[in-house]
Amino acid sequence: AAVRLAICSFNDRPTILRSLASVSLRKYFEAELVFGNEEYGEDTRRWLKSVVVKRRIIEHLRAQPADALFVDDDPSNVREVASSIPGICTLLVPRPHSARSGHAASSGMQQEHMTSVL
Repeated sequence: AAVRLAICSFNDRPTILRSLASVSLRKYFEAELVFGNEEYGEDTRRWLKSVVVKRRIIEHLRAQPADALFVDDDPSNVREVASSIPGICTLLVPRPHSARSGHAASSGMQQEHMTSVL
């Protein structure tokens, strides 16, 4: 069976596609499987990645949750998806630490994280 990759992000879709292209990863993602904040509606308090992952990705692909891997750099997103979609595999990729502050950076996964997941 072929592996299909999807993205479910709180960034907007054009930003996601540009970011993928800038690190030479765009070719791995079908455009219809790239979901940005446009999928969540206007009330940001109701944004749940599990809803998009389940309805727009797993159900659309007619897959089983056990056939999916959800990767995120936010522990609350990983917990929410794992508790809302029984059987799904999850992977927390920690945010890189800032050399100056020693705290986790505010930006998401870096290219080396994406490459290691792929």
